[in-house]
Amino acid sequence: MAVPFLISISPSRKFFELCLWKHLDINQRHKSISYPRLKRGAVKYIRDEAKRLLVGPTHCLFLQVLKQKIYPKTLSLRWKTILPGSLEIMYDPQIREFVEILSLLGSTPLEISQELRSLPYVKRFTEKEIEGYCYFFWNNYEKDGWSIDKTIALQNLLNQSAISTDYAKHLRLGFGDTARLRVAIELGLDCTPDVILDEAYRGFCQGILKKNEALKMNDSESADTWSKILVRDTHILKNMGWQPHSTELSEKIKVTQETPDFLKSVT
Repeated sequence: MAVPFLISISPSRKFFELCLWKHLDINQRHKSISYPRLKRGAVKYIRDEAKRLLVGPTHCLFLQVLKQKIYPKTLSLRWKTILPGSLEIMYDPQIREFVEILSLLGSTPLEISQELRSLPYVKRFTEKEIEGYCYFFWNNYEKDGWSIDKTIALQNLLNQSAISTDYAKHLRLGFGDTARLRVAIELGLDCTPDVILDEAYRGFCQGILKKNEALKMNDSESADTWSKILVRDTHILKNMGWQPHSTELSEKIKVTQETPDFLKSVT
């Protein structure tokens, strides 16, 4: 991976810019300024600020970028102050993971704030505090230059990083490779009936594929097993209130196997 690219995919690149901005000690009214060359003492100032404010994986990942000795040529900041509540998110490992993973999955700061309320013994964080945390330390906002290719590059960086174990849960849950129900369960989110029903339906569809594969292989025993599973799943879906989007589809799909005895009591 090209070294300059590390800056653009760093989740804490805006903290980097904030440190350079503060080191210049310029008028806060500016939103964007040119930064053609690194000023004397800037690197030491950034290291000192990182040591003072950053902790854990956030600090380690930031230092990896700082080692490259590459800096942004333009400083552009929508925020110029880090809220105390935003720092508190970083200082709580469970909350930090929760916020970062949901942000990777596309949740807004407001949605994350609402989801946090479902966790026990957790302080309530405001939408602004969460937005501030993400802006400076986990920025994947499109309006700040983020894109899907940078998400992929970040995933590769975390995989190759010496601190990949610290981001194991991010890698497992945060990049769209895991079923949403599993994400919700692992993060301790409330699972709505619709989410559970969607996952049950996906399992039913997978069962159909498995049965068809068995039939193609002339594996009647496996096909029979999958048929029984499909009968069971059909009853589960019906009991949960699943309705096909098309009545025509429901007419085409018929379960021809007799209901097993153990399910007759619930039908």
